[in-house]
Amino acid sequence: MTGKDRQTVADVALTAAGSAEAMFLLARESGVRLDSDVSGVKLADVAVEDKRVVEYYARNGIVPANSFPADDPSDDSIENDTEEELSTDDTPEDDSEDDTNEPE
Repeated sequence: MTGKDRQTVADVALTAAGSAEAMFLLARESGVRLDSDVSGVKLADVAVEDKRVVEYYARNGIVPANSFPADDPSDDSIENDTEEELSTDDTPEDDSEDDTNEPE
């Protein structure tokens, strides 16, 4: 099988084996990384793990694709605008009482 436009190993695993777990075997057998964009890459055949899922994708013409080109404006990084301010005081708080047995 050959990866289609913008597909990752996980996408191909779902359509070929019917299981996301198959991506580990698919990546190893194909000599690619899990996070690789496999567009146009010849991949190893893997055993079908869930026939119903494979048939569903095929019957409905579903071709999952999760990879975005680096210059794609829709691939904006999510920024966290609600970051809490971090304390710059490195001294630990001492909530313990004086444990010495000295008279006052």
